[in-house]
Amino acid sequence: MAYFIKPVSIAEVVEGVSLTAKSYDLAVAQGEIAGVSCFSKFGQNSDVDNTREDIWEAGGDYTYPAAGGIQMQIVSTDIADNPASTGSWTVRVSYLDGSGLEATEDLTMDGQTPVLTVATDILRVNYLSVQTSGTNLLAEGTITLESVGGAEEYCRITAGGNQSLTSVYTVPANKNLFLTQWSVSTNEDANADATEHYLRVTTNSQGEITPGLFHFKANIGTLGAPAVITLGPLKCPPLSDVKVSSIANGAVSNVTVNTNYIGLLIDV
Repeated sequence: MAYFIKPVSIAEVVEGVSLTAKSYDLAVAQGEIAGVSCFSKFGQNSDVDNTREDIWEAGGDYTYPAAGGIQMQIVSTDIADNPASTGSWTVRVSYLDGSGLEATEDLTMDGQTPVLTVATDILRVNYLSVQTSGTNLLAEGTITLESVGGAEEYCRITAGGNQSLTSVYTVPANKNLFLTQWSVSTNEDANADATEHYLRVTTNSQGEITPGLFHFKANIGTLGAPAVITLGPLKCPPLSDVKVSSIANGAVSNVTVNTNYIGLLIDV
C-alpha cells in the first residue's frame, strides 16, 4: 500500500536515486532518500462506551508529562517479567527529551518491582517495546511506564504482547509529519452500536501549534466494518501532538477500537 506516489520523469533523480523504476514510497522505505522516513502509528482501546476517550490500552483521556519532562518508572503485574524468567527481560522506551528530540532507553525488568529510568526529562512517550525476553517471547504481565510512585500512566504493553498499542504520538522537534492515510475498525457489540472516531492534532487551521488544544482534523463513523480514508497529506509540524479519540452510541457498548495512521516523517 503506497503512502503516496511522486510522479517522475525519465531523467528525475532524488539524492542520486532514480525513481523511474520504483515508486517514491518504496525508495523511502529502502532508506534511499535522505531526511525522509516512513511512519506508522497504531492503537487499541478494548472498552469504548458513550463518553469520548483516547485510543490507547489504558483507556480514558491521555495525560501528558509535565513541561520540561520527568523521570518515570517501569513495572509489570507479573514477577515472570525479569531476566531470570520466561517473560520480558528488557523494554525500550522511545521518547522525546526535554528539547523535543528523539531518544531511547532500555530498561531491565524486575517483575513487580518498579525500575526507574535514568532519564529525568521524558517529555513525551511515543513507543514501548520488548527488546529481549525469555522463552515466552512476550510480556507475561501488563508492563506499565508511569510516573515515579505510579500516580500517572504514560504507556503500557498489555500481557501477551510485546509492543505498546497507543494512537498517541508527538512529532519530534526536528521533523514534520505528513499523514496520508487513516484507518479504523471496531468489533460490533451486541447492541450494534455505531461508533464515531476523530483524528485530532494540536494545530489550528493555519497549522499553528495550540498546546493542549486538540483540533478535529478528520472523522470516521463505523458499525463493525472497517473504514479507511485518504488524508491531504495532513501536515503535523514539530512538537504537535496527534491522537485518535472515539465514542460509541451505547452506554455499555464495550466496543473495541483499532486504529492506524500512516505517512512520512521529513527532517526540518
